[in-house]
Amino acid sequence: MTTPSSSFSQPEFESVQRTGRDSSVTLHYPLLTKSNYAVWAIKMRVNLQAQGVWDAIQNARVDEQTDRMALAAIYQAIPEDVLLMLAEKDTAKEAWETLKMMHMGADRLKEAKIEHYCDRYSISR
Repeated sequence: MTTPSSSFSQPEFESVQRTGRDSSVTLHYPLLTKSNYAVWAIKMRVNLQAQGVWDAIQNARVDEQTDRMALAAIYQAIPEDVLLMLAEKDTAKEAWETLKMMHMGADRLKEAKIEHYCDRYSISR
């Protein structure tokens, strides 16, 4: 008897448990997709703030441990094909800015195409 093969998909969230002095919290990293950058960025900002490593995104000068923690969190929240594009970035700030440019640039392109077609077909928005 054969069993059907199962396909595994990448989970939508990555869980990380952080334990502090007085409490424990589990952070769920959302997986970045082609269409969820805005929501992904908000959730990641809050998660990185909760971990105390958001400064690595805002400031170029942070200690190496903080930067590595932030970069590790970003890497956990992106698909492998995107990870390969970020592999040469040296800091969490560089990785974050690259992701922002990749996705915000795509959003601007979509908006420009929509405006073009609205003008072409006399559709008001």
